Amino acid sequence: MTKLNERQEKFAQNVAKGLSKTQAAIEAGYSPKNAGRAGIMMSGKNHPKIQARIEELQKRAANKMVHILRQFLLRLQEVKQQGCM
Repeated sequence: MTKLNERQEKFAQNVAKGLSKTQAAIEAGYSPKNAGRAGIMMSGKNHPKIQARIEELQKRAANKMVHILRQFLLRLQEVKQQGCM
């Protein structure tokens, strides 16, 4: 995959974190006046590399959360078995 420029990468990270496309564009350094349009354009089908990066970041975050939840549930089960609950 071709590397994104700095603002595109920041935009992708912000969208993956849950910011709106407009807010993600502003945080990435785009003008607030044009951020709405920039956000729509960068997340559209004309920029598949940005879309792929957003999906990659979201998948990574989801996998991390699954791992954390598994660890939490295992610890909870251990506590329950010890009779501490």
